[in-house]
Amino acid sequence: LSYGANILGKNIDFMNSVSTSTNSRYLAVLQPTLGLGNNYCTNLKKTCMLTTQKYITRINYIYSLMRDAVKKNFCLDISEDNLLTSNESIYTDPRHPNSAGNRRIAYLLRKRVIELLE
Repeated sequence: LSYGANILGKNIDFMNSVSTSTNSRYLAVLQPTLGLGNNYCTNLKKTCMLTTQKYITRINYIYSLMRDAVKKNFCLDISEDNLLTSNESIYTDPRHPNSAGNRRIAYLLRKRVIELLE
């Protein structure tokens, strides 16, 4: 898994270099997924989309490696946004946000792009 995270880091560095060479700006985004962090499904009386603790532990580990790989000024890490990692109502399934989830992602992207352009 560390090897894969290192490749991710090298790939986004490469894409940023290509963008720079064409006088363009590059923004990589680490997308969120349901179950990241410690705030997912804390209500024990509720049936949750993700029920396997082993999966939740693994996805958090993988994301910890990817977060280290994308710590660059041309990366936007929205994988720690609490709403996007713990609120099932904005997902159609554990991986795919619904329209409300996509609106949240678009809001965060827009905010960062505006910051970059100012």
